[in-house]
Amino acid sequence: MPITIRDVARVAGVSVTAAHRALNDKAELKSDKRARVLAAARQLNYVPSAAARALVSGKTDTIGMVVTDSASPVYAGIVRGVEEVANAAGFGLLLCNSGDSQERAIVCLETLRAKQVDGVLITPIQTDRRDIARLLESGVPFVLLMRHFADVESDYVITDNEAGGYAATSHLLDLGHRRIGHLAGPVFVSSARGASPDTGGRSPSAGFRSTTVSWRTRRSRSPGRTTPPSRSSIARTGRRRSSPRTICRRLG
Repeated sequence: MPITIRDVARVAGVSVTAAHRALNDKAELKSDKRARVLAAARQLNYVPSAAARALVSGKTDTIGMVVTDSASPVYAGIVRGVEEVANAAGFGLLLCNSGDSQERAIVCLETLRAKQVDGVLITPIQTDRRDIARLLESGVPFVLLMRHFADVESDYVITDNEAGGYAATSHLLDLGHRRIGHLAGPVFVSSARGASPDTGGRSPSAGFRSTTVSWRTRRSRSPGRTTPPSRSSIARTGRRRSSPRTICRRLG
């Protein structure tokens, strides 16, 4: 049986109210009683009940997090960073994997709601908006992660896809690669689409296109360089029938 505050009060020879005051560092308690309660708590290895505290404070000091796959290289680092920051602020983290399934995402959200988390970080599925609707109905504060909706008023944290595409393609071009393919995600995922009123952002392919143009300009001005590859010959490489030597894959 778990040790309760009643056990601590019994061993210390005080009331449950006095034990509660001592363990929560309330001022209205004599020092000798406080010392007895703290000694009893140490003797019994008492751990305060988070559920009991939540009933009193209305907070669980817990953040829920729903990602598509916490084992992926992208989300593994993000989860670790979130956990470190949350722990430093006195919050615990409950992690769920949706598998990019709306049904599993709903189950995750129901589980987190039952745990009475104080807020949710979520990578929305975007096949539809049932997960976002469920969050809005619950009233739980949430922040979108890696994906967002331009027409949904919410906080979100996303990567600069165009800058990432530009940096990756620049690196590959500088290494001498010419046939570069880009694997984007499904069209309904915001991080895989280009600029439009629906997404409010740009995709890595935009960075790919701007990089090839910039590379042509930069290389054509380099000393000792003869005929540079044309803009059209580089920009078309992603559409050639031959297999690309290098693949840029969308992550997130």
